[in-house]
Amino acid sequence: MIPRTAQPYRTSFTVSRSRLVSLALVGLFVCVTGCQSYKQIELSEVADHGKVRVTMTDGERATIRDPRVEADVITGRSSETIPLDQVSKVQVLQTDWVFTGLLIGGVAIAVGRIIMVPPSTSDAT
Repeated sequence: MIPRTAQPYRTSFTVSRSRLVSLALVGLFVCVTGCQSYKQIELSEVADHGKVRVTMTDGERATIRDPRVEADVITGRSSETIPLDQVSKVQVLQTDWVFTGLLIGGVAIAVGRIIMVPPSTSDAT
């Protein structure tokens, strides 16, 4: 019969697997939330995007879905309209693919390192 202390592999594997799942979830969260940034666009490009962030001259911001420029206002799906003379800048949220690739590569290396590290075999006698 094998003593209980001689079977640390099963416990270590479970811990490593738990760490692997945790790392993967953290990596996914960071990729989804951290790899995007706002890019300024011209008013002529507004209709090409599904959602824009408009910064007004007084500093206030508004998000407009399905935006379009009509006469002298920006309008969208909601009834909100913003006069063009009050618009300071228009931005869209874009994914930074270089940063995303580097982040995914880093997470993959970290996960690979965890998988490749053999479980500790302590001799507790």
